[in-house]
Amino acid sequence: MSQKKISFTLKELSKTIDASITGDENIIISNIATIQEANADSIAFLSNKKYSRFLNSTKAAAVIIDSNFETNWDETTAGNTPSDRRFIQSAGPFTLEPGAVNYITTGVVWARAEKGGPLASVQKLKEADQLAQTLFDNCFDINY
Repeated sequence: MSQKKISFTLKELSKTIDASITGDENIIISNIATIQEANADSIAFLSNKKYSRFLNSTKAAAVIIDSNFETNWDETTAGNTPSDRRFIQSAGPFTLEPGAVNYITTGVVWARAEKGGPLASVQKLKEADQLAQTLFDNCFDINY
């Protein structure tokens, strides 16, 4: 005799356990699994810091995080080796008429605080981003 598989939306489950949702409340959940073994229809639970390293790589549709749990995420707690971060940047597509010329200006904003931890670097990044936006808005005139 087979068991009937029961499914719930994340919204329905959150009402049952009185939890808040960050993300899509219409995700369908039909399985419970560990954070390491979860798949796209699973919900997992996180309350032990030693499992927080799986938070960024879990395939779970949703993770219930204990309200007393502090993730204190950074590159090291996520299991990332601190160092070079390479990336690819793209734009477009662009369609130009024959002989047409288009100038594209790109920029990458980067900042790192000397002290104050990761959040201090985020604040520095926001300040650098604002400066870059101001420069763009003023056609890169540094005398604005």
